[in-house]
Amino acid sequence: MQQEIDDPILTGLVERVHSLLLGLDRRDRLETANEFVGWLQRQTREQLDNIARGMLLRALRCAGDPVNYQILERLAELDEANAAALMPKTGLDRVAVCERLNDLAQVGLISQDVLGGQYEPSCRRAAKARRRRICS
Repeated sequence: MQQEIDDPILTGLVERVHSLLLGLDRRDRLETANEFVGWLQRQTREQLDNIARGMLLRALRCAGDPVNYQILERLAELDEANAAALMPKTGLDRVAVCERLNDLAQVGLISQDVLGGQYEPSCRRAAKARRRRICS
């Protein structure tokens, strides 16, 4: 039975774990990755829980960093933003802000539009996707 998740941050983290596992599974089925074929199916519930727990703790460490938290606050205020819009809030240079944005994206707390260079909270992107599914 699948439980509906109401918290947007938790939804973003769950979707990140899910997409990461699906991405690994897809890559495993390529001809060049024979040693991992079926890896996901062989994982027990306990192993998957441990993976999810590890990712959650990593996301919490990342979000708990004071500067990263400032970035998350600023992104929550804006619809979306690029690195230049986040630099004044943090006092960091472009490279440092981009590194922090990459860290936040890697743990699933924010999403990046690679072509436009815009970032937004993952929960906002998840909500937009849900609205598109409902309206379709």
